[in-house]
Amino acid sequence: AASDVYKRQVMTRAVLDAALSDAFSDAEVRERVGATGDVTLERRIQHAVAISAFHPAAKSAADQIRRVGNAAAHADLSLEVEPLSLLEALQECIHALDQWDQSPT
Repeated sequence: AASDVYKRQVMTRAVLDAALSDAFSDAEVRERVGATGDVTLERRIQHAVAISAFHPAAKSAADQIRRVGNAAAHADLSLEVEPLSLLEALQECIHALDQWDQSPT
């Protein structure tokens, strides 16, 4: 059903946003990428790329999650993605954050 697709896409986006919010403070993101006002998921992704927490595959996965989540939040289901594909994209992002967090400083 369309409502299940909507929920899945919006919740996946919310999980990614929460993971990035936990990893990087708004102040860090603002300083690195020059965000003003509310720090958006797009800016958090840019920050993750800028500090090498996200490699190209993780950035691509994060951008996909952001796009489909945004579309679903605006009742545009034209970007519907298979549930497994969405979970794999989220896993790619979480794994990249986990690897970055564990890397020696």
